[in-house]
Amino acid sequence: MGLSQVGAHRERHTESEANTMLLKTRSAGFTLVELLVVIAIIGVLIGLLLPAVQAAREAARRTTCTNNVKQLALAFQSYHDALRRVPRVYYGHGHSALAGGYIPRTKRGTAFWEIMPFNENARLFDSANGDAFGVPANPGVRQIPGYICPTDMRSLVHANLAIGTSAALMNYAINFQVAGRPEFGDNVVGTSCSTAASYVNDDPAQTNFSANTTMDRLFTDGTSKTLVFAEKYRVCRTDGFFGNTWCGAGWDARFLPMFAFGSRNGVTSFVNCEGRDHNNVGPNSKPQRAGEMVPVLDVNICSSMRTQAFHSGSMMASFGDGSVRAIREDIDGQTWWALCTPKAGDKPGEF
Repeated sequence: MGLSQVGAHRERHTESEANTMLLKTRSAGFTLVELLVVIAIIGVLIGLLLPAVQAAREAARRTTCTNNVKQLALAFQSYHDALRRVPRVYYGHGHSALAGGYIPRTKRGTAFWEIMPFNENARLFDSANGDAFGVPANPGVRQIPGYICPTDMRSLVHANLAIGTSAALMNYAINFQVAGRPEFGDNVVGTSCSTAASYVNDDPAQTNFSANTTMDRLFTDGTSKTLVFAEKYRVCRTDGFFGNTWCGAGWDARFLPMFAFGSRNGVTSFVNCEGRDHNNVGPNSKPQRAGEMVPVLDVNICSSMRTQAFHSGSMMASFGDGSVRAIREDIDGQTWWALCTPKAGDKPGEF
């Protein structure tokens, strides 16, 4: 091989190596078009996966809320078995113009306070000697995990004030038609406490807040056909006031964790003292569609006198037999009210 041939061979070899290096360099990265295609594909995948992830998270939250309602139902039954009466909407001190102010009581609280010894909160109950407002323990400001539904993501967990400084809020309510006494009528005439007679009294004959009866006498329509517990937003007002507190406030129905507050026939809403007539009873009292918080309690959007369906248009509710089922916000009104009344002789339709 001559010198010219050797030189040509080396030149071709060098050129081949250069081409190989160029191909390697090009294959080591992406072009702008390729990057855009990859980003678009990733965006599409995220768009497809995000709803599934959100649905999975809501399913987990809903499971927690369902379990909470189930535990309330079991505590309700355990309370009844132990004391041979259903829990009371509220008991304790009240306001009386005749008595010159608030009537003192050493035992105060709602049905949710009464059942605490039966839902693993006996230590808290005992710490205040059975008084939800007792000092120095002041249990009413304590947040109870089992009383919170994580689907309600509103940040407020205490009424109007910072955590630990005011009444703790909750996401559940008890049926007044079960835990109250509609036959008594409203506790006051009008909406002013200043002219009210005593309405919160240990004597069940002096208040509509105490059913003072047993389950077999009360649930004549059937335990599987009567609602006991249902879900509510912790708070409806943007300022956090008039929230759904588990310790309650007998002087203002807007703070009480209850629903279906009114006459047994579903005609007359009770207001107690400072409550509101927001279609509390009857076919129009069915769960409200989940909505935004409002400056003023709204009969059509969000009211503390009503239940709310915030699980994609449904709410979890327990029945007298301890079962838990979903109730949709578009339930037939007559069916809803038949489920609320324990002894009206009516039969609920499908739901």
